[in-house]
Parts: sequence; C-alpha cells; structure tokens
Amino acid sequence: MEMRFIVSGGGTSGHINPAISIADALVKFYEAKGDTCKIIFTGRQDGYEGTLVPKAGYELKDIPAEPFPMKPGPRMARAYA
Repeated sequence: MEMRFIVSGGGTSGHINPAISIADALVKFYEAKGDTCKIIFTGRQDGYEGTLVPKAGYELKDIPAEPFPMKPGPRMARAYA
C-alpha cells in the first residue's frame, strides 16, 4: 500500500531541514514494512526549499506565498480576512 504525504514549510533552512529529516524517516519506516511512501513538499521555488528539497530527492510543488505582514496596514487586514 502506498502512503502519501504533503509536507509544507519554508522560509529558512531551520524549517526545511527538519521537514526533510521527517520525510526521510517516513520513507525508511514504510520501506521497512514493505510498503511505499510518496512525499510531496509545497513551498516556493525561489526560497531555500527550492534548492534543498529537490537536492534531497523530493518533489516540490511551487505555491504562491509571502511572509506574514508584521506591521498594521492593508496587507495585514487581508491576511486576517
């Protein structure tokens, strides 16, 4: 049986590297059981994940994302809408 997982995260390698480690552990766990495991990461091609995820051997689906606004204003209002 094939298990499927979506892993999301990015922005810094401090978020991406642990996610890759978890993905690696999931693959090993399911392979040891004789099953398969498909993992797809979501993130930005122009972020750290755009380099680190494919280098680790995983597929990356590019999604539109931007940092959460920290200053009050129209962008913050849209983020909370």
